[in-house]
Amino acid sequence: NCMYRHALPVGFVLKKDKKKEETNEEEISLEDLIETERAALGANVTRITLETFLAWKKRKRQEKLAKAEQDMERKKADFKAGRALG
Repeated sequence: NCMYRHALPVGFVLKKDKKKEETNEEEISLEDLIETERAALGANVTRITLETFLAWKKRKRQEKLAKAEQDMERKKADFKAGRALG
């Protein structure tokens, strides 16, 4: 005879089941997350309109092209100076 009963105690939850419960409880909807983050920004932020977005996008595109041009010139200068790797 075995002195232990081969059964889990009443109310015992396995570790894998605990993880599932924790993730379900902490999960918030995307809409709620967006609203809480938006509320945290405050009132002194720029509103995004089509015009402001397009201006920002154009400026970013120009910055990216300028950076790429600088990188190419730096690489050419390094190559001419004999510092090319690979």
